[in-house]
Amino acid sequence: MKISRIQLLVACAASSFVASAAHAQVAIPPVELRGAGATTVGDVAVRTLNCIGNPGAGLNPYGTNSNQLLTIAPGLYAPTAPTVSNPVHDCAAEEIQPAFEGKYIGTGSGAGRQIWRTFATNPPLTGAAGNVNPFGTWTNTQFAFSEAPVSVSDLSAYNATANNATNKAGPAIQVPFYVIPIAFAYNPVYGQNSTGAATVDMKFNVKVPASINGVVSGGLRLNRSAYCKIFNGEITNWNDAALKTLNSNQSLHDTVNDTLARWTAEGAPIRLIGRADRSGGSDVFTRAMAAQCDTFVATNKFDRAAELLPFDNTSAIDIRRLRPDTRYFPASATTNFSGTVQSLGGLVYDRVTDNICLWSEVNATTARCDATLAPGGVFTNAPTAGLFTVADGSSGVAEAIETTVNNTLINSTTAGIKLNGKLGYVGADFVKPVAGRNLFAAAVQSGTSASYVMPSALNAAAAFGTVLPPESTAASGAYSTLDPRTLGSVDPYLIIDPVTNPATPVSRANPLHWAAVLYNPNVPITSTLASPAKGYPVTGAAFMLTYTCFKGANPLVPGNNANRFGIVQFMATTFGKITKNSINGAVGANTFKGTGATSLGILSQSNTAVPSAGWQNAITDTFLKKGPTAVGALNLWIQDTYPTTATDVDNIDQAADSNNNPVCDPALGA
Repeated sequence: MKISRIQLLVACAASSFVASAAHAQVAIPPVELRGAGATTVGDVAVRTLNCIGNPGAGLNPYGTNSNQLLTIAPGLYAPTAPTVSNPVHDCAAEEIQPAFEGKYIGTGSGAGRQIWRTFATNPPLTGAAGNVNPFGTWTNTQFAFSEAPVSVSDLSAYNATANNATNKAGPAIQVPFYVIPIAFAYNPVYGQNSTGAATVDMKFNVKVPASINGVVSGGLRLNRSAYCKIFNGEITNWNDAALKTLNSNQSLHDTVNDTLARWTAEGAPIRLIGRADRSGGSDVFTRAMAAQCDTFVATNKFDRAAELLPFDNTSAIDIRRLRPDTRYFPASATTNFSGTVQSLGGLVYDRVTDNICLWSEVNATTARCDATLAPGGVFTNAPTAGLFTVADGSSGVAEAIETTVNNTLINSTTAGIKLNGKLGYVGADFVKPVAGRNLFAAAVQSGTSASYVMPSALNAAAAFGTVLPPESTAASGAYSTLDPRTLGSVDPYLIIDPVTNPATPVSRANPLHWAAVLYNPNVPITSTLASPAKGYPVTGAAFMLTYTCFKGANPLVPGNNANRFGIVQFMATTFGKITKNSINGAVGANTFKGTGATSLGILSQSNTAVPSAGWQNAITDTFLKKGPTAVGALNLWIQDTYPTTATDVDNIDQAADSNNNPVCDPALGA
């Protein structure tokens, strides 16, 4: 007789209730978590979820809102010296929790926050082109990711919709979950030379290659002055003298397949690639540009952090043809953008057909470049110097940088030479040495030092570690009411003003404060993540947006909130707090988060980190269990403990409802 996966999972869960304490399994009830949001962390989120548990048919794909289901390679944690408590974990062959399953759709941060705060039938996923749920219809999600923090208006909308009498999802939770360096990604091939018998690639001559996790992953050097000038359109060619100086005073041209004479005369134009959609990655990038670039450029186009690049809303450019929910269109509110000086050139990259075309050559119905709309049937694809071509999603940006199809190359004035030279900003999980990635990353000046660092998990964690969690005074993250920091009481992200935005102490009970302390403009800018004193300088957080109250029927225990077990399992396992699998076997604490060469975690292999140890402790003690007396008394926890031993899981399973936060109704929630 064939046993279905549901039968198997129910049987597995049942065994945890009837087993003795000596033989109990650390198994959670059957659960399917659903999430949406940031594309920058889409790959790592799906890989993490699949490592915790995956469906009987195989690994879950990564969904996109353009109706794609993308295969994500399974993770492998292979410490150099495995032990009983720190074993190898091959996600393709073993599961931590067989009853667990998670699905994720990359919609962009803006849509992710909307799905979270509206708590409805995913309003951004309407079924129109570019707004499709490839998994079918979901009534609500259990979590979202966004690199752009939740705003005051987001929270107000949440309280009106998600935490009303009908839904009662409980107080909002926003915590940094993934730490992401934003790479300045480039294609190592800047052009092609067909002047000889065969066409050959012309590659950048980087004199000091740099590595991530022991693998050469780029190293083209950019100090703060250089990258500020490039992204503000002041340096527009790779033959610029400043870039030569940074390259050990050596030209960047390919000394074998190119000539110095040609390079000196025309070089290779820098083709900028950015995001078309509302993007948390853009929020991290623009925040850094606004904080770091004023003294290096004549006019800094970036005057604030936003999910969109600087844009002149009096122009005719309308990117809604490619991405319907974007804000790049005429008369769009200026508050949507990180500045009002134009940074878009009007070109878009269509990742489905692998074409670059003018925005007006995109078919609004199909969201694809359409040659019938182009003059003479030929796409317009020559960029304007210093202005961005935009693409949909992080993967779209990466593909736009990487593609070398002829219609995206610029003809040189020299016959037989075509030039590419693209540079863009994208999450570092889209560059080497991540499996399947071919893009290189620039080595970027760290703070004001003479050091150049790559966008690795280790360097991102160093930048993040310069800031303490809210209501903490020590690196341990222990709860303290003596935290001297204050934020604006009306809007914690804005400068304190005694009349319009009076000061209030930081508070773990305010979900906005978990982000505001990272980017607080009331303290010197060098002490925030917008311009960190050390580590990788363009680092941000992907914030997990979730709920306090959860539902989800467990057929074995009426009223049991399976979704609650699932979300805590996801978070605590990622942080290395749960170190047992469903049969009480060991799971290494560094399986996901390890950054050391001897215990490189699954996240670090994708150039992604988790918050520093103090932040992990603060998040765990506040939300994932009823923490020590003072913090536990804040009553912010999702459930009062999480399973780490067989005895623990017996207690949780047998009295499941007693573990709800008392503000929750067991029949309602996410």
